[in-house]
Amino acid sequence: IVYAQQQDEVGYVGVIGALANGAALSCGGEYDASRVALLHPTLPCGSQVLVSNPENGRKVIATVASNAVAFDSANGRTADITEGLAMQLGVDTEALVPAVLALRPYQGVGKFLPTWSMYQPSAPEVPAAEPASRRALTMNMLGECAICGPRGMVATAQVALNRLDQRFNGKSTLHAVIFDRNQFSWTRDEEARWPHKGLRNWRKADVLSGAILTDQLSGDLLAVQSATHATLPLHGPVPAKKPGVAKHNDEVAGLINKAG
Repeated sequence: IVYAQQQDEVGYVGVIGALANGAALSCGGEYDASRVALLHPTLPCGSQVLVSNPENGRKVIATVASNAVAFDSANGRTADITEGLAMQLGVDTEALVPAVLALRPYQGVGKFLPTWSMYQPSAPEVPAAEPASRRALTMNMLGECAICGPRGMVATAQVALNRLDQRFNGKSTLHAVIFDRNQFSWTRDEEARWPHKGLRNWRKADVLSGAILTDQLSGDLLAVQSATHATLPLHGPVPAKKPGVAKHNDEVAGLINKAG
């Protein structure tokens, strides 16, 4: 057993909004988004946890309200938090990307039971803050094309890279292109920015964006995908049919499998 007094549990944390108000909680009572609480798979009901946001240094004591969670801890997800707790921690409740937080039982109350992210030697290392370009590209793929699958998300990412090359609207950074309200529909559509949309696919999109930005995906695949969009690719040819497309699709599938 790993005690939190010895080390924090650090991982991705999702925000549960007011749409879940009234839902029954495994620890008793009903969900209230305004509470300062969290949902954790193993911490005792009612125990207090010191929750820290490494990005801004904020720390808040919260109560465990439920042990029933809708995620797999093997993917680096550790807990869900209420909007009330998110606001106190300075977490963007409209972001499509889960925040990275650190959890520690408060004053010895409760202890962490073993979870995948704590006892497996291959547990992923979660950085305090991701590079802005990768985070932005991940948010763009999920916001613009959350239900399109990996092929559609790759195409969306390539469109963003093309627009950066063309300096659309005078933008000179990938982050500026992606968050320009005239570039993509998701930056204008409040419904598309709902924080729960695409969270299940965030890990997959993050792996894809990392591969794209480090040129681990074939240029042929990117060209084929982006050829379906209005903005033609500047990176490589635009073949209508390519014998190696199936192979490159396998590359994407392999990356997705690694992401869980």
